[in-house]
Amino acid sequence: MPSRGELLSIIEEDGAHGITKGTSAQASTLTLGGSIMHRDYFQFTGTVTLTANGTANSGALTLGTWPGGNIMLLGGVGSLTITPASTNASTVSTTAALVVSLGTALPGTVSTLTGTAANIIQSTAATLVAGTKSLTLASTVSPSVIDNTTDSKAILLNLNLASTNPASTTAVVVSGFLYGAWVNLGDF
Repeated sequence: MPSRGELLSIIEEDGAHGITKGTSAQASTLTLGGSIMHRDYFQFTGTVTLTANGTANSGALTLGTWPGGNIMLLGGVGSLTITPASTNASTVSTTAALVVSLGTALPGTVSTLTGTAANIIQSTAATLVAGTKSLTLASTVSPSVIDNTTDSKAILLNLNLASTNPASTTAVVVSGFLYGAWVNLGDF
């Protein structure tokens, strides 16, 4: 068992081995960790354009990009607030069903988020109240590994607003924070 001092030497501020911040959000990213264990904090506000996609309007906010290597996800939590963008508040149902996840792929053509669209933090369902919603996210599965040895996989905050008649496009503003813990197992 490592001593407290040994653990503190592993968990030190070191942005050189961390996540590359996304450009589609007003986000600040703090990476805590050495070359082994990382804990990232994202604080963001961004507009997500949701396009008609099967039975939902879906879209994503890019928060960052993983570094090269096999990334072992240890867990994550977050708190979000979602509101209609002021330019199109009338196109968002005030009581729409909402699904949010964190993944490495864009949402598919269904109103649920599964697979690589939800492989970082699994889907969380909610319902808008008066057009807005505050919710928390938390990973609920055992650690998993993302193979990022040949790509630059994005970290995507995915959203689906269920609708029986999706608008061609609509937009929501997402603000909040996310914490995530992960280990880079290396690029072999």
